[in-house]
Amino acid sequence: MKASVNWMEGWANPPKLEIHLDRYPESGQFVYEETQGCYFAVDQETGVVRYFYYERPGRGYGGRTFDLKMKDGSTRSLIGPWSSRCQCMNEVGFPHSVECVIITEDGCNYAGALLIDVAKEYLRAAEGDAAEFVFDSKENEYTIQRIQP
Repeated sequence: MKASVNWMEGWANPPKLEIHLDRYPESGQFVYEETQGCYFAVDQETGVVRYFYYERPGRGYGGRTFDLKMKDGSTRSLIGPWSSRCQCMNEVGFPHSVECVIITEDGCNYAGALLIDVAKEYLRAAEGDAAEFVFDSKENEYTIQRIQP
């Protein structure tokens, strides 16, 4: 497991976990569940999470159609869904996740998300300052904080 924390020093952004994978999981590896218009899937091999928000056909992703493999074996086509965020998925009851940067062997960087338990493993293995995830139950989100010696 190779990881680091970008502390975003000099910026107003919160720290971000950066992990390294050989490759980003293929779309076909994800099997989705839906609740309250939120679609959520986990790649079981890597813990990488994908999600969408969808009520009706829209203009998200330029109106692109996403054919999602559902847990019940069906396929659901979402036309122009919107991306969402981990906080929304956490709030509706999916397994908790956190945003991260995924860096692949070919040098591509992806805005991504990981299951929190997997993210915690990467954070423990991260180079540099010791850090931990802290959960804000009001916001349903995790932030990274340095552990003071």
